[in-house]
Amino acid sequence: MAYRWTKKFLGALASSLNVSEACRAAGVSRETVYKHRRSDLAFAAAWDDARETAVDDLEGEAYRRALGCERPVYYKGEKCGTVRDYSDALAMFLLKANRRPLYGERVEASIHASGEIRTVIYLPDNGRESGDQAPAGASGSVPGDPG
Repeated sequence: MAYRWTKKFLGALASSLNVSEACRAAGVSRETVYKHRRSDLAFAAAWDDARETAVDDLEGEAYRRALGCERPVYYKGEKCGTVRDYSDALAMFLLKANRRPLYGERVEASIHASGEIRTVIYLPDNGRESGDQAPAGASGSVPGDPG
């Protein structure tokens, strides 16, 4: 993984989460980085780590904004105080991501390569989940549901 552009590319990817921007910063083409990602496992792992770093930073910024950010208030051109702005939408996204059984979607359905269908129902009263598996071709209905 000792390409001359690697360090710049990975650093830019970690700070921007944007492959095109990271390529420009490193002076390398998208085609080249994707070719190396497919053929070099160490580079692919470093790429994934850089993306995780960027997502961690983004999550931290979302958290900061959800809890509120101070901004100045002006009156007649003079600063007269501050106000704290909160983001309810960001707070809900963070709660859904980190407390999924309580705040996330209540029902999930997935079909695996084996043909197995799995439904998961999140119970709102205690956050515990109940699951049902159906063979391939069966409907995704919930047990005990007459419909």
